Parts: sequence; structure tokens; C-alpha cells
Amino acid sequence: MQTADADGAGAAPARRRGLPAALVLAGAVLAGGLTVTVLVGVRSAGQPGGTDTADRALVVALGACALLLAVLVLELALGRRRAELRVERAVAELRRAEAAARRDAALLRAVLESISDGVGVVDAEGRFLVHNRAARDLLGGRADSDDPSSWQQHYDMWRPGGREPFPLAEMPLVRALAGESTDDVDVLVRAPDGTERLLSVSGRPLDATAGQAGAVAVFRDVSVERARTAQLASTLADLARSERRWRASFDSSLVGRVHRSPDGGLLRANDVALQLYGYDRQELAGLTAEQLLHPDDAPLVVEGMRRALSGVSGGFRARLRLRRREGGFRTVDSSAALIRDEDGNPEYFATQLVDVEEAVAAERELREQRDLYSQLLEALSDLGEAVTLTRDGVIEYANDAMCRLTGRSLEELRRLARSVDLLVPEDREVWLAERVTAPAHVPRQTRLLAADGTVVPVEAVSIALPSAGGRLRVAVCRDLSERVRAADELAASVARLEASNAELSAANQFKDDVVAMLSHDLRQPLTSAIGFCELVVDEWDGLPDEARRDLVARAARSGHWVNDLLEDVLTMARLDRGELGRDARAVDLEVAVEDAVVRLGASGAEVDSSGVPDVAVRVDPAQLQQVLANLLGNALKYGAAPVTVTARHHGTTVAVDVIDSGPGVPPAFEPHLFERFTRASGSARDQKGTGLGLWIARTLAEANGGSLAYRRASGRGARFTLTLPAVDRRGSGPALPERPPRTEVEPGRTGAPQQG
Repeated sequence: MQTADADGAGAAPARRRGLPAALVLAGAVLAGGLTVTVLVGVRSAGQPGGTDTADRALVVALGACALLLAVLVLELALGRRRAELRVERAVAELRRAEAAARRDAALLRAVLESISDGVGVVDAEGRFLVHNRAARDLLGGRADSDDPSSWQQHYDMWRPGGREPFPLAEMPLVRALAGESTDDVDVLVRAPDGTERLLSVSGRPLDATAGQAGAVAVFRDVSVERARTAQLASTLADLARSERRWRASFDSSLVGRVHRSPDGGLLRANDVALQLYGYDRQELAGLTAEQLLHPDDAPLVVEGMRRALSGVSGGFRARLRLRRREGGFRTVDSSAALIRDEDGNPEYFATQLVDVEEAVAAERELREQRDLYSQLLEALSDLGEAVTLTRDGVIEYANDAMCRLTGRSLEELRRLARSVDLLVPEDREVWLAERVTAPAHVPRQTRLLAADGTVVPVEAVSIALPSAGGRLRVAVCRDLSERVRAADELAASVARLEASNAELSAANQFKDDVVAMLSHDLRQPLTSAIGFCELVVDEWDGLPDEARRDLVARAARSGHWVNDLLEDVLTMARLDRGELGRDARAVDLEVAVEDAVVRLGASGAEVDSSGVPDVAVRVDPAQLQQVLANLLGNALKYGAAPVTVTARHHGTTVAVDVIDSGPGVPPAFEPHLFERFTRASGSARDQKGTGLGLWIARTLAEANGGSLAYRRASGRGARFTLTLPAVDRRGSGPALPERPPRTEVEPGRTGAPQQG
């Protein structure tokens, strides 16, 4: 804005008398982009129409106006700035509030998503605004439905029990939309997989004045809770029924039942117990155990209660005598158990009282009768008769004679499950069967099994007592040990006599066999020797030297034959008496076989011993020669040349095989091959021998720790295998002796018994 002077001319500066001709006041205020400019021009006094005073006043006035205007303009600019700052602060506050609201909304949503209760919020039209995760899970994971009329079918909602659809009008959320509050309404929801959940639903309307009309529903799964509640109710009902039954059984029991506190105070007692004591409940409650029991029985009860309370036992049993109100005592069997609470603290003693007065009287009478019977039975015991009295097969009484016979006390006999268990096991069933079939009063022999395992033969009779209906039986036993012992001794004497007769018969047979053998087998060589000698004597002068030597040689061979027979018999006798010694040592088997072949006078064509390796055996050398001579002689006499001798080393033994080329041993004779005085029939009948050779060979082999066996050779011939202990040439055992020089043996003389 610009102000002109009075003349309308431009504002040109002028001065008069030291004052400016015109005063120009210009102010510029910048506030929020607004610029105001004031220009005032005043004519000075020197100009036409002006005075000094007027000029000064006008200047002052104009200055004041300008100053006021400047202040106003400045205030206006500052107010606008303050307004702008307030707007900026309000916008920032609004943004902070929006951020806080968003955080609160996120927190609220997180809380809703994390709680286990389902929450659903709808607007006034039934459209869902909020449905947390728990709500979706409890409703079967179905999508939200904004149509309230479809909620029953969409969410498959039923009344509890699942037989009636849940009415739409009664749904808590629908009722909340109508402005009604509901609490804990049970609704059954079926999930798509068929799972059923019982939900407890509460509904509330939303306050429309708060900015949102609608309703909210909170629901939780109460299936387990309701099941537990139902189970608890059932359990309580069962407990109530059990208590009623217990009360009924306690009050109507046919035996006395009493409950007392741990200190002995009466808690309850049924009518039967009151009848046994003879007191009413009030009187009984004021009496102690000492006042209610026989003086001898009260300490038993006190001690039993003490042991139970200290945990040593759970209760006690005793036969007690109750002191009755009218005087006297009544006998009862008492069983008391200490009942403890769930923490193990004693609650009360539960006691049962069974009236046994009549049973005690009957037992007393029976005891008196039994004492009488015992005296009678003991009289039989003095006569040596063992007596038992059984009831249904169980021993009730036995006299001293039976106790001595079985080695058991009366109490031990009573503890047997059955009286028949006194018999040896194999006689029990026979005894029971014969007791039914055998005539009564007929003694039968059997055997008792004493406690120490001794078997006692007895003669027993068992009689049923007619007055007891067959349940009672009396058995009388008589010990037959002496009689059986005498019979056994007689039988043993007969057996010894028969054995002696058998030995005598065998000795006679042996003597006959020896005599027969000697008479047959010795006569022939002696006759030949005598004949040859007589012929030489009678024809000495007319016989040439060669014939004389031949006859003398034949007589010598016959003599050696007799010597071999005698050696076999003497060896047999020494073996029978065990007098044949043994000097076992390391023997070179190859040398021993060669010596045996040389002693037999056999040629290399007759006996082939090249298969015997350089091995050593532990044996008596002389006895080995006798065994080899018998085997080789047998092979040449009863078999046929050539005879092969081989040997093989098997670990700790050496097996020597002697194989001939003859017909072999007849199969029928094989079982008797190593018996004494046996020779095969047929071609061997006319051969010389005693029938002792193989028996002697096997006996000598076994005496030296070996064996001798026979088996038929492959193809043809007989194979005898001699097995002897081997000697390790590498250092174990004594060193082998040096091989002796070869010596010629007179033809026909073996130096060992010939095989027979």
C-alpha cells in the first residue's frame, strides 16, 4: 500500500529549517510470506500551507500509527506461525495415536489368536468382524458365514446329545444381536471329519454408542470337562451306593463287627456284636478292652494293636473270651485289621467276631473221645502194631509205633496232604485201587517211605468205620523188615550158591576143555616125535645120514609143537591169575616185524613187511613178539600166502595190519573169533593149535594199552589190526635200542606159541 501527498504529486524529499520537507516512513513486515509497505509524505512548513507545529504533530502521529501498524502486522505473523506449529503438533500426535492404535490392534489380535477360548464378533447385520484361530478350530475349520440363518447347518450345530438341531433363535450370538446376554450355553458342534465337540458359549451385545453395533460370543471346549463331571457324578453315585451297601452289610452281617479308634474307643458296632457282649451301644462305648475280655486275653489284644500301629503288621487274629454282662465268658474268633487313610495315618480298627462257643464245646468233647482212643491205640503200639486214624484220607491220629515206623512225629504225619503219601510212589495207586477191589480185613503187603528215605516193607489192613459213613478209616501196619531181611538173606545165599555153582561149572568146563585139548593136541605131536625117534633107533644102521637128519628134525619140530602148545596154556593160566608182568619200552616196529618173520621161518615170498615204516611203539618186546607170531602164524596157517604187513601212524597210536590172501573168517564164526578154545570149522578143523592164540593176542594187546580187531579185507582174505601206543622219535620217551644183529632160527621153530 502506498500513500500520496495532498497535492497528488510524487513523494520527493524536501527540507525546511533543518527538518525534512517530507517525512517518509516505510515499514516492511514479513510474516508467512506477507509483505506490507507504508509510505507517508508530509509537506514541510516552508511549503505552502504548512506549519512547523503541525508538521511535528503529524510526524508523531504518523510514527505512532506506523509503529502500531508494524506491531499489529508482527503479531499477526507470529499468530499464524503459532497456529501452524499447533497444526504440526496435532498431526504428529494423530500419527502417534494411529501407530499406538495399530500396535494395540496387533496386540489384541495376537492375544485373540493365542487364547484357547474361541472369540467371534459380528456387526449388526451378522457379518463376522473377528474370528480367532481357536474359534475356527473349535468350529471345525470352516469358513466364516455372514448369513445368521445358515449358521446351524453351516457349522453343524446340535443340542447336547446330537439328536436335535440347535434352534437359530436360541443361539447365543443371535440372542446377543437382539440385545440379550447369555452365559454358558452348551452347543454340540460336529467337525467335517465327524469329530464332536461340546462347546460352552456366552454372548454379549456390543455397545452401539461406543462406535460399533453388533455382538460378541466367547466359547470353549468343555467335552473333557463334561465327561469328567459325568464320571465324577457316576463315581459319587457309586460311592454312595457302595456306602449304603457297606452300611447294610455291616449292620446285617451274621458275625459281630466292631470299629474302634486307634486308642480303643468304640466307633460303631452291629447288633450281633452287641448280642455277643450283652451290652447296648452306650454301655459298650464306656468299657475298655480289659473290662470286656478275659484277663489272659486282654494283653494279646493290646499287643496286637501296638504292633499294627507301629507298622509291624496290618492287624492280628486271636481266639478271645468275651466277658458278658450277665457273667461268664463267650469264646469268639477275632480278626482285626488296621484301616489307614490315604496318607497312611491310622483311622480305625475293623474287627470281626465269630461265635465259636459251640465249636469249642464240640472240640472239647472230641478231644476227650480222642484221648480215650489214644489210650486204646497206645496199647496196640506196645504190641508193635502201627495204627493210623484218617478222615477223608488225611491222618488225624497215629500211635507211637507208626511214628517210629515212619520216622515222623504225629504233627508231621498230620501235615501230610494224604495218608497214602506215606507209601513209596509206585505203590500208592495200587494201594488205592486194591482198597476198593480187595476184600475187607485182608492184609496186603506194601512199602512205607520213612522220613530219612528208608523203604520199610509192611503188611497193612485198612478198615472203614461204618458209623462215620466211610470218611473215617483205621489202618493197622506190621513191620515186615525182619521177615524181608531174612528172605533177602536167603535169596542172597541162594544167589551166591548159584554163582558158585556157575563158577564151578565153568571151571569144570574149562578143565574139560583143557584136558580135551591136551589129550587131542598133545597126543599127535608126541606120537609123531616118539615114532620118529623109534624109527631112527630101530633103523639107525641102515639109514643114510640124510634120512637120519630128516627124522631127527621131524622129531624136533614135533617137540617144538608140544612146547608151543604148553606155552599157550601156561600164558593163559598166567593171564587168568594176573601174574603176567609187563616191561613196556620203546620198540622199533620195523625190526620187531622182521624178527617175527625170521622166527616163523617164513620167506619173503610168504610175508611182505616192506609196508612197515620206521616207527616206534611202547610195548613189552617179548609180548609184542608173541602177538606178531600168533597173527602171522594164523595168516599162514588158516589163510594163504602172500601175507602183507603194513603200519600207519595216527597221532598217538600206530596201527599194524596183517592181511592174508585166504578165504577169510566165516561170518558165523566172527562173533567167537577171540574166545578161548574156539577154532573155525571146515578147512581149519585139521590145523594144529589150541584155540587160544587170538584170545592171548588180544589180551596182551589190551594189557599194553592197545587193541586187536578183525575185519574182512577188501576183496578176499582176513585183516587183523593191532593198535599200540606210539613213541615220539623227536625226544619224548626213552631212546630206542640199537637194532640187534640178525640171527637165523631153525626152520620150523617159531620161538613163540603157534596160533590155534
